[in-house]
Amino acid sequence: MKTFQNWPDHYPDPSWFIHDRFGLFIHFGLFSIGARHEWFMTTEEIAPETYRETYFDQFNPNLFDAAVWAKQLKTVVFNI
Repeated sequence: MKTFQNWPDHYPDPSWFIHDRFGLFIHFGLFSIGARHEWFMTTEEIAPETYRETYFDQFNPNLFDAAVWAKQLKTVVFNI
């Protein structure tokens, strides 16, 4: 487990997080279609074939643009 004490020197100093204490991690993928969580195939015991047949053809992230998302988040609250 990484801690502040053993954080490698080539990484930026994470002390800013102690002050700001707010971040965002977006889980985005095929599981997003199920509108639950990234482990729902496992926890709900959905067979891989069923999972693929049900969700794969529906997943089309062609409207996903990380730069646009970051710009929008920056305008509302995040210091990116």
